[in-house]
Order: sequence, then structure tokens, then C-alpha cells
Amino acid sequence: LSLLGVILMALECTSALRFYVPSNGKKCLKEEIHKNVVVTGEYELSEGNGYTSSVHVSDTRGHT
Repeated sequence: LSLLGVILMALECTSALRFYVPSNGKKCLKEEIHKNVVVTGEYELSEGNGYTSSVHVSDTRGHT
């Protein structure tokens, strides 16, 4: 395979979603994810003086 072919294959198979959630906010991704698609993710929390942060991920049935 040529380098161009590898790059085109990588572009075809990847995508990203970035969003901001305000303090005490929630974000539902149900409408943005298609059926039978495996979703993996990374997250980054900004540091705040004296603030506690937590992340909760669940599916539409409440499974975590």
C-alpha cells in the first residue's frame, strides 16, 4: 500500500466529537451516536482550586 492509501483508509475509519460541559452540567450523546457503534473516549478535566470533579458514563438504560 502506498502512503496515500494508508492515509485515505485512516481518514475513512476515524472521527471525533468534542464538546464542553459547564459546571454542574450534563451532556447526552444519544442522538449523536448510531446503533451498533462502539464508542470509546478520553476526557480531560480542568483543575480548579478546591473544586471536586467527577465523570459518570452510562447508556440509555442506566448501565455504567
